Amino acid sequence: MLNKQSNKSGFTLIELLVVIAIIAILAAILFPVFAKAREKARQTTCSSNLKQIGMGMLMYAEDYDETLPQSEYNEKAWGFCFYKDKIMPYVKSDKIFQCPSDSSWCKSADCDYNSYVYNGIPWTPGWGIAGRSLAAINAPSTIVMVFDSSVCAATSYHQPKSGTMYNDAMNNLCFGDGHVKFLPIYWAGNGAYPYNYDPPVGSNYQYRWDPEP
Repeated sequence: MLNKQSNKSGFTLIELLVVIAIIAILAAILFPVFAKAREKARQTTCSSNLKQIGMGMLMYAEDYDETLPQSEYNEKAWGFCFYKDKIMPYVKSDKIFQCPSDSSWCKSADCDYNSYVYNGIPWTPGWGIAGRSLAAINAPSTIVMVFDSSVCAATSYHQPKSGTMYNDAMNNLCFGDGHVKFLPIYWAGNGAYPYNYDPPVGSNYQYRWDPEP
């Protein structure tokens, strides 16, 4: 009886190189897609955090004569970050104050370990939404109440770019009626922080900082 020998052979070097090249091309295509999907999930979590914070603000107002918390400055944190303790009885979670894309503010004691800024600057009386009665806020659905702290540097946690400050940085904003939107932020380019002035009249920006008409 004749023995049959197998004719099986392994991959040649060229075939292996082709396979490796294909894998590298697929990785180059898919990794950015996965990164975008991961950041989108983080941005959605951030939006949910702000939604809960906004609801906590409004619940506070219901218990305090329809008035939002005052913004305070102290040694523990910058004034526009120091509001967390006031609404903690309503939100009951410290985790919602941490944006998953923030690696700075939420880890800083100076910022009260808080990724989100309150629209009320304690050293600029009358500016912002802090400490106002709900009835005194004109068009609350257009007035920012709490926002990503990356706005302060005219940048974005969710769509970072090279350089420190740039116009139209995308950020999550919670408005005076409690709804949240992911919107571009106007930066005048003059070194001033974007929350210190409203966008130009007649522009397409969908928010304002100043609650007065």
